[in-house]
Amino acid sequence: MDELVKHKKDIDDALLAMCAEWRKDWSEQYTPATLIVLDSLIEFVNRGGKRVRGALAMESYYLHGGTDKQVALGAACVIELVQAYLLIMDDIQDQSTMRRGGKAVHVQLAANEDAHYGVAQGLNAQMLASHKAMSELLMLPVESRHTLKAAHLLSHDIGVTIVGQINDLYNQTVARNSDNEAIINTMKWKTAYYTFVSPLELGACLAGADALSQRLQNYAINAGIAFQISDDMLGVFGKTFEVGKSWDDDIREGKATLMTAYAYQHASASQQKILRRVLGNAKATEAECDEVRAVLEKVGVRVYAQEMAEQYASAAETALGKNAEAFLVALVHFAVNRKK
Repeated sequence: MDELVKHKKDIDDALLAMCAEWRKDWSEQYTPATLIVLDSLIEFVNRGGKRVRGALAMESYYLHGGTDKQVALGAACVIELVQAYLLIMDDIQDQSTMRRGGKAVHVQLAANEDAHYGVAQGLNAQMLASHKAMSELLMLPVESRHTLKAAHLLSHDIGVTIVGQINDLYNQTVARNSDNEAIINTMKWKTAYYTFVSPLELGACLAGADALSQRLQNYAINAGIAFQISDDMLGVFGKTFEVGKSWDDDIREGKATLMTAYAYQHASASQQKILRRVLGNAKATEAECDEVRAVLEKVGVRVYAQEMAEQYASAAETALGKNAEAFLVALVHFAVNRKK
């Protein structure tokens, strides 16, 4: 996607500039301990990522009549800061140690190998990202009524995302064998909102729109679910160097996905025994995780998941209707065919 690549470079540059100013301001006021946390956050924000969410906010701003590139890039930076905040939270709650090819923030901050200290400071880092995002949003050069509307919807969407996170943890820890409806609702509330709905709404509001159209809402929900199904496939069948974290994490975490639900429904008694023994076992060995992957392959999980991802992607494209925006169509194809 040429447009995504172009947006990514612009967003990367804008984030670097914003973080440099932030670092300079804080270095003149605060202690070295404070700067260690800030530096870890800044390094994480600038570590990379596809910048899909930031690019989508920019495209939505332009799609709804916005013309100021400064505002478009500002919206992208806001969304990327929100993304960083949510990823740090997710890594802490899932006990993940890697993200984007490096150490998770709470692992980086574990001074003297004190895990609790790392988690505590990781929570501080995520709060910094969250409040910096809102500060940057409120300072964008647009009419105050548009900024306030954007801030209201962004806060609402983060709230919905946290609802998704609550249910994600419940599905994998308490319910264990969640049904498809519970898993799909979680993907809607979590991934669809913070990956598609929120960026689209933010860009639209900053351009002066009162709300996102129903067709874009429908597109966003379906594209987000397709994106998450693809992400779940990568989490189990991708390689560590492709996904930026251990490909055993989702298995050890016992993440409840359409794939695991399908596997439980179609596995033999002996295969279910393997799934119950390994899925959710934080101490599972690489060999045991490979056993689970073998079961998933044998019961046809990969084919099923790909078909489901393509089904939701098709629904997203259909929602756009005739004369669909090329970037939005390309993005949903990217979501289901990406390798990392």
